[in-house]
Amino acid sequence: MIGVVLFDNHDDLLFEYSDEEFKKRIHSVSDNLHMYGESDECDAVQRREAESMILMQIFSPLLTSYRIMNQEFQNSYDCISCEDGSTVAFYEQLGFLLIAVAKSTVNAVHLARISQPIVTESLHYEPISESVNSSILRVLQVAVTDLNERGGIPENKTHILIIKDTSIVAIYSGKGTSELKIDEILFLIIATNAFDYSKSSTRHSLIILESCVPYTIHIQRVEHGLNVVVLIEVQIQTLSSSPIKSDVIPKQLKQVQKMAYKLNHRQWSDMLVWRPEQSQNQSAMSALARQILNGFEIVCLNPALLFVAVEHVSDVIDEIQLSIPIQSLSQPCRLTPLLKLFPGLVHFVLIDRKNHRLISPSLPLGQYDSTFENVTLYNVAISQRQRVESKMATHAEWKLKSSEVKVNVLSDSQTVNDGLVVLGYPVQGQVFSDGEPIQSVIFSLYSESEDATSHCGLDAPSVPLPNQESGAWKLICQVSSDLKGQFFFPVVQPGRYKLVPLYQGENIRFDITPAEVEFNVDDGKLVMAQKFEVQGFRVSGRVLEHSSGSGLVGAKLYLNDKQVTVTGEGGSYHLENIKTGMYRLTAESDELGFDQLNVRISPTTPSLPDIVASRYKVCGKVEMADLAVKTKTRQVIFIPTSVKDSSVEPAIVSTDESGSFCQFLRPGQYKLEPMALETEVNAGLKFVPAFHQVQVERNSLSGFIFKQLRVSIRGKVNIIASTPSVSVRLSSVSQPSRLTQPLDTTTGSENRFQFERLLPGKYRLTVLQDGWCWKNKNIDVELVDNDESNLTFDQTGFSFSLSSSHDVDLGYTVNGEPSNEVLKIKSGNSKHCLARSGVYVFEPQSCHVFDPPSIEWNSDKPSSASLRSIRHRIGVVIQSDHEIKDLGVTAALANGQAVPLTLESVDKQSDYEFHHRFVMNAPTGEVLQVTATADSLLFFPATLSLTVARDCDDKAGTIIAQRGLYVSGSVRPAISEVQVTISGGRLESPVTVETDAHGRYSYGPVNLDGHPILDLAKTFHLEARKKGYIVRPSEGFGNFIAEKLAEIVVGVIDRATGQPLPSVMVAAAGGVGYRQNSQTGPDGRVTLGSLNPGEYFIKPVLKEYRFEPSSKLVSIEDGATVELEIKSVGLMVD
Repeated sequence: MIGVVLFDNHDDLLFEYSDEEFKKRIHSVSDNLHMYGESDECDAVQRREAESMILMQIFSPLLTSYRIMNQEFQNSYDCISCEDGSTVAFYEQLGFLLIAVAKSTVNAVHLARISQPIVTESLHYEPISESVNSSILRVLQVAVTDLNERGGIPENKTHILIIKDTSIVAIYSGKGTSELKIDEILFLIIATNAFDYSKSSTRHSLIILESCVPYTIHIQRVEHGLNVVVLIEVQIQTLSSSPIKSDVIPKQLKQVQKMAYKLNHRQWSDMLVWRPEQSQNQSAMSALARQILNGFEIVCLNPALLFVAVEHVSDVIDEIQLSIPIQSLSQPCRLTPLLKLFPGLVHFVLIDRKNHRLISPSLPLGQYDSTFENVTLYNVAISQRQRVESKMATHAEWKLKSSEVKVNVLSDSQTVNDGLVVLGYPVQGQVFSDGEPIQSVIFSLYSESEDATSHCGLDAPSVPLPNQESGAWKLICQVSSDLKGQFFFPVVQPGRYKLVPLYQGENIRFDITPAEVEFNVDDGKLVMAQKFEVQGFRVSGRVLEHSSGSGLVGAKLYLNDKQVTVTGEGGSYHLENIKTGMYRLTAESDELGFDQLNVRISPTTPSLPDIVASRYKVCGKVEMADLAVKTKTRQVIFIPTSVKDSSVEPAIVSTDESGSFCQFLRPGQYKLEPMALETEVNAGLKFVPAFHQVQVERNSLSGFIFKQLRVSIRGKVNIIASTPSVSVRLSSVSQPSRLTQPLDTTTGSENRFQFERLLPGKYRLTVLQDGWCWKNKNIDVELVDNDESNLTFDQTGFSFSLSSSHDVDLGYTVNGEPSNEVLKIKSGNSKHCLARSGVYVFEPQSCHVFDPPSIEWNSDKPSSASLRSIRHRIGVVIQSDHEIKDLGVTAALANGQAVPLTLESVDKQSDYEFHHRFVMNAPTGEVLQVTATADSLLFFPATLSLTVARDCDDKAGTIIAQRGLYVSGSVRPAISEVQVTISGGRLESPVTVETDAHGRYSYGPVNLDGHPILDLAKTFHLEARKKGYIVRPSEGFGNFIAEKLAEIVVGVIDRATGQPLPSVMVAAAGGVGYRQNSQTGPDGRVTLGSLNPGEYFIKPVLKEYRFEPSSKLVSIEDGATVELEIKSVGLMVD
């Protein structure tokens, strides 16, 4: 038992294959689960759809389990063993899940190997007859040719398939196309079925198959379930070279990513990254194609994605559809009626809709049909009265003289004896040559009857027959065979006939057997059992020097690798007694080369294509009179640089012992180079010229010579000194060496030198004179094709060697004359070139103190010199807000000695910042205690400790000088007793001071703790306040503005005594929500302050007292003071 089911990524059933035992098992399970309906009266389609639903229900738990284990836990299983001993195996590929059930043990590895062959039950060819299948393939072949001729699409890039549901009717692949694998065909079937459910009848979509060959797929729907598929291979360079497609691809990738997100394929979608440079990189485009392939289920289930329009094949596809007429019938039909519907039918396909499959005609072509079979009579109702009525008759094949007959009805029934006359019956046959149908063979039909005047339903004969004796036979009609080699006379009267075939070309006539056939036509169609056969024939051809040239005389002609003849005048030749078939045809000549032609010779091709010279002889010689290696035959290479035939590859040719060579080449440009082994090149072998440019046109060429190369080196030495000669050395730097040992020479007249007869390679020239300076002491030379001359060595001076502990500038004199130049010396050992000869005295110019203080050097007696630093300059910066005139700086040494520092400069950085620079010299490691002094100034730090380093340091430390700093300001208008609080800086707690009668305040100094203060405003925070006033900062640090608030001063006195009355409660309300209860003081007064402008209600209250006024409404303006006097008028009496 075995069963296979295929599900897509949506768990829809795409395909199932099973044997009878498996089907019984499924039926048993479905019956037990009551999955079928109660009625068994359903047709095959309903039954099949029900079985598909049952399979999906039965396998749904397995699908769900597998998907969860795979997607959620990444732990999918390969197979399941069942209790009855059967095995269920799983295999997933490209999102499609294949499940197999078998009695024997089966695992995923085995299933992966056999899955595609099992599934390809869906790829089987429909059981149609061989003749129909051949006809379909020929139509597809013609379609491929049309695409090539009219659409410019190469045959080696085209496949055409006819697919019905999940079955293949026919596949035709052009010669040289990539082979379609089984899984690729399965993918095409799945994609075609997906397209078949779309609304549009034609789709153009970019499809990527597993072999990573991009295809453009065109699907033309003939009818639902039946499609013509044209598959065209597209080179990646074609996609990337088109700016339209390069723009389309990234846009379509975005659509794919959007769809992938909806289907929870984000991880795959994120891999699809488009970069513009991919369109120019074939490997990058291939990688992108492989990524798209990983998600092709999204492409095939959503055909609107990745559309790339290819318009020029649409018309051809439509014609393919028209070339496959479909007759939709519910039952198999006979051939005879179809010939009426499709005159000149080339081939046909029938569809059995009951069983949903393609079928072929079952009628034997020679079978007899009864006279009125398939003839339908349409009778008109007749009454009892006498009437004249019409009767009509039709037949699918026969030609009737009249389809209507008038009948005089005299009684209840009437017999028709006259009027229905058959004019004739069809006669047909075929002509072949070695099994190949032959078109355009003329068949002439002769009759002995004097009455046979009809032309068989055709035009009158127009082709005369050569040497045909008429006798008693009369020519009545002619017809030509069609593409299938069939001829057809539609209307032939019963009688005796003779049929004569004729097949001829412009200069040829063919033998056909039988030469004539006599036969009788009775009452019915005649299909001739005798097939006509075209026999042997003679063909001719020419051999040409070039496509527009003259014929080549004396060329040997080979047929199937055997010489058969030699061309004569005009390059012509003749081949006798040729049979139809495929032949290998070529020619041979001393100066010209020819390609082998694979030609099919048949009666339809009596004239063979011209054999045109495709290659021409090119000769030359390699001459090696002065060999660097052992004499032997050599090789040259012809490299095509501009040849129309892209298949031409470089050609390597060997010489003979004399060095001569020849080669046949196709027209074009070539680069001819002599070849040498790596060991020979390393040994210095080189040829001149390095190559020849060869232009091959329509004739042979010769005289291309190569010779071995030897070269020379020449030059001159220019010197300042008076030495008469200088030595020069030549060394080989090539590997292996071109010299057994270095060559030395001495300059001669005008200080010139030379080295002769050198092998090509890399060399180094060295001038052998130490102690001098040279513009270039060494010159590297690579000898390639020519001599090297005009090489020069130029002396630039004399070499001065010096060792210094520090970087230093050296000023100097030459022979007592001061020089404006300065030598820049770096620490360590260095060499310097001195342009003049003589005695030099050098003095250091540096921040260091050296020992010795100067150096003397003689160019005639050069020696090495040295300088050592013993002291270094160290500097201190005194920073202040003004220039200090009485500033002094002293450094205390470790031995207690106090050394004053020298003021070097005063730099004004800004109006408020000055830098005073002091310097001194001290040895490395000395510790200095530096102090600064000046009247009325504070210095921070008071003492600066410095350690002298190995190098000079002009800014080893900074001391800040400041006057005593005070925080001060004023309040405007001038108000005393305003409290100003100062916080921040290094104050431990805020400090509060009050303004004097002039509104001024001051606090300080604030910089006595040894820390400089550069900005008071950034260091301290100030706040000011006074009751009855609003005080806010003004312009300038420390200044404030005070605004007085309004107030009411209430005074209460005792009228009787005239004395102030204390402890009186004064209630006030008004303004903006103001309420206040206050008591008068010992002076009988109370002040209601910080009031906003407005009206206020004032009422005094004291137990047992009455006041006058008892209450008062007071109006007050901004900042005003209102005095209110209230008097007690006596005690209150109950």
